[in-house]
Amino acid sequence: MALSGAGVLVNIPQPARFAVHKLILAQRRDDASRLKRAKDLAQAKALIEVLRDLDPFALDDALADARAKGEKGWRSPIARSLKEIGHDDLDA
Repeated sequence: MALSGAGVLVNIPQPARFAVHKLILAQRRDDASRLKRAKDLAQAKALIEVLRDLDPFALDDALADARAKGEKGWRSPIARSLKEIGHDDLDA
C-alpha cells in the first residue's frame, strides 16, 4: 500500500464497543442471515476473550454503557448473545 499526500482519515471503533455492537447485531439478524449472525458472534467472542485479559475495564464499561440504553433493544440482546457464546458470566 502506498499513501500520497495527507492520506485518508479512517475511524476505527474501540474494540470493546465493537464487541458489544456485534453482540447486539447478532440478535437482530433474521433467519436468512445465519452465516452473518455466526460471524458476528465469533467476532464478539474473540474480542471479548482478548479484552478480558488485556483491557477488562474497557469491556466492563462498554457493556455497562450499552445495558444502560434499555432492556429490550440493548440489554436483552446482549444477554442472549453472551449466553450463546459461553460468556454469560459477563451478564449483569
